Amino acid sequence: MASLSLNEICEFASEFNTEICLENTLPGHLGCFLEELLEVREKSGFRKIKFCLDTGHYNLAEPNPDMLSEMAPDITELHIHDNNGDKDSHLVPGLGRIDWKGLFALTGTEERLNVFEIMHGGAAEIRGCLEFAAASLQP
Repeated sequence: MASLSLNEICEFASEFNTEICLENTLPGHLGCFLEELLEVREKSGFRKIKFCLDTGHYNLAEPNPDMLSEMAPDITELHIHDNNGDKDSHLVPGLGRIDWKGLFALTGTEERLNVFEIMHGGAAEIRGCLEFAAASLQP
């Protein structure tokens, strides 16, 4: 069923000459491990499949720095949030245990901070995200 849906999405994307992004999922689901995303892309035969790295999901799975570095050129979007490695808590970056400098060094994505995923909070969390983005873009 999922392969039929993906094929339909790929056909639709082809009609509009666009790419699609596969996001790494939470542990226990297909696509949690980066190797699975590469396999899905390979089996689809659609070359315009890129990747969205969900940093929180990556931190909950078994991080694979070598695979992440290999996929880096095809990561076109980031969903940025932090956690302590125990649950998908969507913390402001820097309030959890993700090694941001290391993650950005592996992916080369520090200039593509494009989607923050903070699910709880308000102005203070938004301010924290903006401060994180500004600090991350400093030389």
